[in-house]
Amino acid sequence: MDKMLRPASLKQAMSLRRSTAALPVMFRSATPAYTEGSLLDLSGCEEFSRMDTDGVLLHIGAGVTASELLRDKRVPELLRAAAEQCPADKRDRASLGGALCARNALTVAALSALDTRVTVASETGRRTMKLRRFLRGNLSVAKDELLCEILVPDRRGGSGVCERCGEDMAFSGFVRWEHRRISELRLAFCGPEGEPIRFVEFEAELIGATVKDAKLLRDPLLAAYERYLPDWEAQRRTTLLLQLGSFLLDNNI
Repeated sequence: MDKMLRPASLKQAMSLRRSTAALPVMFRSATPAYTEGSLLDLSGCEEFSRMDTDGVLLHIGAGVTASELLRDKRVPELLRAAAEQCPADKRDRASLGGALCARNALTVAALSALDTRVTVASETGRRTMKLRRFLRGNLSVAKDELLCEILVPDRRGGSGVCERCGEDMAFSGFVRWEHRRISELRLAFCGPEGEPIRFVEFEAELIGATVKDAKLLRDPLLAAYERYLPDWEAQRRTTLLLQLGSFLLDNNI
């Protein structure tokens, strides 16, 4: 590599991001592999490694690692389930922001099901956007911006699952029952290009449903997803639908 830049703060990192073409990375204890060009090592910036809550949202710094997600009890089970599938020898250096920018299927599916938003920052200010918008095209980040925070609603409790289908597709589901009725339902897929897929109108059909009602709606829901899922590779598309069906059955739907 040509040069390693190591800013000590977010302010310094944003200045270097604007004035250089360095690639942002989080190395922590890992040894960087050779690459062409300069690198902007953000591991020395405390802002990227913070995890705080305002009582509604969990603010997760883009540099928080899989190991840190697994240790913190404030992290929703769905995101923990995705982090648990990171190889043990990589958890101390695999960051949530890095996994998101790399369109890791489990990470995208879990964060999509959690209604996640992300914040990017530059010297001119910050902006927050929906996950789907951030992942659009070649990431919705300007040349002078850095992914700063991942904003996750507090969805602890309930029942969730995050399952991979091959290396580049995944399904994630979350359901919460209250007073024998479904109070929350989130179903998300990640396709082969790292695109998050959710059909909120389908989920809304089951909100408020009793166990009896939910079971009657299960087959129509599966049929609707079968019609509306993108035309992905047939075998893995079928596997994702089977994973959805198993999740619904396991949760009395």
